Amino acid sequence: MMARYLKIQVPIVLTALTVMALGSVLLIPAHGLLGAAWATCSAFAVLLALNGYAMNHALRRRARDAHRTRLYAIMAPSGSRP
Repeated sequence: MMARYLKIQVPIVLTALTVMALGSVLLIPAHGLLGAAWATCSAFAVLLALNGYAMNHALRRRARDAHRTRLYAIMAPSGSRP
């Protein structure tokens, strides 16, 4: 489903990459391996949240488009299809 939404996937991955880089720069010098783990977890949390939002948007759009298609099919005169 999300394969059709390539334009939104690039900013999502770049945002997660930015969170990972900033977290690594800030947390690894102070906390070592534990800081790296926290940076990774935070990046994956951002990735999960943004992908969830994008998937929700895609599914709602798909349902809305399907509803419109059914509505047009019902309202169209017989013999004509949109």
